[in-house]
Amino acid sequence: MQKMLKFKDFWEKIAYFKPFSETILLLLMVILVGDSVLAWNNNTFNNSLSEENITFIDNENHTRYLEIPDGITVTDAYMNLSGFDKINISFNYDWGFNTSGGNDDVSGIYCDNTYCYITDYMDGAVYRYYQNGTFLELNFSTTGDNDNPRGITSNGTYFWIVQYNLGFFKYWINGTYTGDWINTTDVANSYYPHGITHNSTNLFVVDAAYDSVYIYDIDDGSFTGNNFSTVNQGISADNEGIFYSEASKRIYIADSNEEKWYEHYLNGSYTGRNDSFISATYSQISLTGNLTDLIIAGRLGISTTNDVNIYDFTNTYNITNPYISINNTQVWNYSGKFYQENNRTDNLASYLNDYLAVCSLIGDNCHVPFLFHSDTMGILEYSDLEFSNEEFLENSQTYNSSTYETSSESFILNITYDSSEWTSATGKLFYNGTSYAGTRTGTEDDLTFSKQIDIPLLPGSSSQNRSFYWEISLFNSTSSYKFNSTEYNQTVEPIILVECNATYSTKAINFTAWNEGNGSQIKPFSFSGYFEYWLGEGDIIKNYSLDTKDNETHICISPSDNFTVDATIEYDEASGTSYVKRNYYFDNKIINSDREDIELRLLESTDSTTFIQEVLENQQPIEDAYIYTYKYYPGEAEYKLVQITKTGEDGKTVGFYEAETALYKHEIYVNNILEYEETEGRKMIPEDTPYTITFDIGDAVDEPWEDYDDLADLTKSLSFDNDTEIVTFTYEDSNSSFSQGRLIVYKEKYWEDDEIICNTTSALESASLTFNLSNQTRGNFIAEGYITRDSEELLVDSIRFSIDSGRDIFGNFGLFIGFFIILTAAMAFIFHPIVGIIAIDIALIFVNLIGFINFGGTFLFGILAVSVIAIWLMKD
Repeated sequence: MQKMLKFKDFWEKIAYFKPFSETILLLLMVILVGDSVLAWNNNTFNNSLSEENITFIDNENHTRYLEIPDGITVTDAYMNLSGFDKINISFNYDWGFNTSGGNDDVSGIYCDNTYCYITDYMDGAVYRYYQNGTFLELNFSTTGDNDNPRGITSNGTYFWIVQYNLGFFKYWINGTYTGDWINTTDVANSYYPHGITHNSTNLFVVDAAYDSVYIYDIDDGSFTGNNFSTVNQGISADNEGIFYSEASKRIYIADSNEEKWYEHYLNGSYTGRNDSFISATYSQISLTGNLTDLIIAGRLGISTTNDVNIYDFTNTYNITNPYISINNTQVWNYSGKFYQENNRTDNLASYLNDYLAVCSLIGDNCHVPFLFHSDTMGILEYSDLEFSNEEFLENSQTYNSSTYETSSESFILNITYDSSEWTSATGKLFYNGTSYAGTRTGTEDDLTFSKQIDIPLLPGSSSQNRSFYWEISLFNSTSSYKFNSTEYNQTVEPIILVECNATYSTKAINFTAWNEGNGSQIKPFSFSGYFEYWLGEGDIIKNYSLDTKDNETHICISPSDNFTVDATIEYDEASGTSYVKRNYYFDNKIINSDREDIELRLLESTDSTTFIQEVLENQQPIEDAYIYTYKYYPGEAEYKLVQITKTGEDGKTVGFYEAETALYKHEIYVNNILEYEETEGRKMIPEDTPYTITFDIGDAVDEPWEDYDDLADLTKSLSFDNDTEIVTFTYEDSNSSFSQGRLIVYKEKYWEDDEIICNTTSALESASLTFNLSNQTRGNFIAEGYITRDSEELLVDSIRFSIDSGRDIFGNFGLFIGFFIILTAAMAFIFHPIVGIIAIDIALIFVNLIGFINFGGTFLFGILAVSVIAIWLMKD
C-alpha cells in the first residue's frame, strides 16, 4: 500500500511535464500499474493445490507455503478445514462359526467384549456364545412377548430386541422382561423393523420395507421424530442389519439383497463407503462388532445354513488436537478429536501481515509457511482457500461482552482498506437481526465505524446471547461491494423493577400514605402504578404495572444501577371514602439502590377545594407540564410536597387545596426542566367559578419559520465548475431506507416551461452523478439533487448558474453598461411615469438577454407583475 502511494505522488509530479510526449507518459502509467499491485488474490499453496488431504501417520507436522508478492497488505485469508478418518483399509473374511443344531434360525446378533448373543426367529429365544464360537447356553426366552425376535442390541444394562411387524422390547441384562416396549407402527409408521443398534443416546431401528432408519430416545424409547432414508444410497428394500461403531462414529447397514454393508454418518448422509460380504446368499442378516471386527450373522451363510462370520474390519482414527501455525504462532486450533467438515477459519490476514513485516524475500515473493499439526494419525483436509487484498482488513472491534437490556452500548469497528480502489465506505451494525447505520470517522485507508444503541428487550426473564456484526459497503463511481465483519456475541441480562419479594429485595423506593392535615400515617392505602423504566437513552423501555393495598409499598430493582423511570401513580385510602384520590408522577426520575422514602399525602374530602390548574406560555396551553404543589407546615417551618399534577393537551388539570387557610407554593417542570418557581407561599382563595389558578411560564415569541435540517445519515454536495462546465452531485447515504439518488438539470425558459436537459440516477448508496454542459448554448440553468428514501423522493440541494453570459465576457464593464441602459430608459421617460415603467421593464429584459446582468426568471416575472399593478393604479 505504501509503495502505491509513493508512485501516486510521483505521477502527480510527472503530470506537470505534459508537453514532452504522450508516449513517455503512457510508459510511466504502465510502470505505475505494474509495480503498485493494487489487487492480488491466490487460492493455492505453492504446491498448486487448492485442496488437499494431509495424511498424518502419528504425532507429526506437515508444512505448506503461500507465496505473497512484495508490497501486498493481505485483507482476506480463509480456508475450510475438515477432519476425516485415517483408515487401515482391510475388510477380509477372518473366520466364523456355525450355529446349526439348536440355534437354527439366526435373525440377530450382538457381541460385547466376551460374549455374542444370537436371536432365533423361530425359537423365540436368545442364545449365548463365547466369541470363539463355543456355545454357552440358551440365555433366555422371548416367547409370550416377542415370539419372533429379529435384531438385538445392549448397553450392558438392558437388551433391546426387535419384533418383526410390531416394534422393540426392553429386557434386563439377565433376560427378565422389563414390561416396556415400543410399537413402532403407531409412533413412526415403521411396520417392518428388522435391526437395532444404539450410540448411548439414541436407538436406531432399520425398517426392511420402508427404506428408512428411525431414531428413538434410549431412555424412554420415545420416537424423536427423526428418521433418514436409505433409498438413494445404494440400498434396496432389504436393509436388515444395522450397527453403530463407536470407533468410527458411523452407522453400518446391511442389505441382504445386494449382500453389502453401507456406511453412514450419524445424520444419515451416506459416506460413500461400502463393501461386499463373501458369502453366497443371505436371507436374514444382523450386524455387530467391536474396534477390530465386523461380525455378521445370517441364515444360508458361507457353507451351512446358519453362520456367524467375523471380518477383519477397518480400524479408524481421527486427527487429535490439530492446529495451524505461522512463524510459531497458532492461528487455528481444535481441542480433541476433529470430526467437523468444512470448518471455516477466522480471517488470518493479520497473522500473514505480521509475517510479511519480517519476511526474507525469495525473488519478489514472500513464502509464508503454514505448519499443519496433529497429535495422532488421521486426515486433515484444507479446501476453498481465499487469500486476497481486494476488500478490507478488520483491525479490531470494541464492545462490552455483557450488558443489560435497555442499556446504551457502543460498538466500534476499525478497518483498513484500499482507498485508491474504493472512493468511499459505509458501515451498518447488524445487532440481533436489526440494522443500524454507523457513523464513519477516519481518513484515507484507516476508518472507524461506530454506533451507540439501546439494547432491545429480552423475550423473557432469562439472559440471552445475541450476535452482532458489521456490514461494510465499499463504493467507487461504477460499482459497490458488500461483506461482513467477524461476528461476535454479547450476553444480555434482564433488568427488573417489581414490588419487592423474596427473589428481588434491593429496595429503591418505599411509598407510604399520610394525612395532609394532621400528619398521621394512613394504613392501609391503595396504590396503583404504571412504571416505564430503562438504563440507556430511553429509546428502549420496559414497563411494569402494580395494583395493591398495604401499609407500605416497596419497589425493588435489579441490577443496582441507575434506573430512569417514568410513572403514573394513583393513590387513596384503602376504603376510598374519606379522602380525595390523588396522582403522583415520575418524569425521568433516577432511582437506584440508595432507598428513597416517598410520602404520598391525602387531603380529607371535607377540607378539600378543587381548583383548575392551567399552564400557559404566551397565552398558549402547555401539555405535559408537571405541577409540584408544596404546602407550608408551621410547626415544622418547612414546605412539603403534597401533590403532583400533569396538564392535558388543553394545558389544564385539577388540584386539591385546603382553601383560604394554608399557604402553598408551586414549581412547574416541562420536559424535566424547571420552568416556573414560586419563592413565596400564597393562600388559595376561591373567587370566580370555576376556581382557577393560571401559571404563565414564558413570554418569548416563536419564530414564524422553521429551520431546515439536512437529512440524517446523508453527506452531499452539488456544484458547477465554470472551467469544465460540469455539474456534479456527490452523495453518501448510509440510511437503511435509501433506494436512489438523482441529478436533474433544467435550462430556464421565460416564455415556456423550463427544459430538462439532464435526468440521471444511481442506486448506489454512494455515488457522483455528473453532467457536462459544454454543448449547451449560453443561458441560465438550475441543478437539483434528490435522495429517495422509503419510496419518497426528497430535494436535498439546489443551485442556479449561468453559462457564457455577457457578465462573463464583459466583466464589471458589462455590469456598468447594463445599469447605464436601465438608468437611461428610466430618465428618458421621466415626464410620463407609465411609459417610464414600461421602458424600465424593456431595459431589464434586454440587459438580461444580452447577458450584461443576470437577473433570473423569477426576478423578471416579479418586476413585470409589480409593473402591471403600478400601471393599473396610475391609469386614471
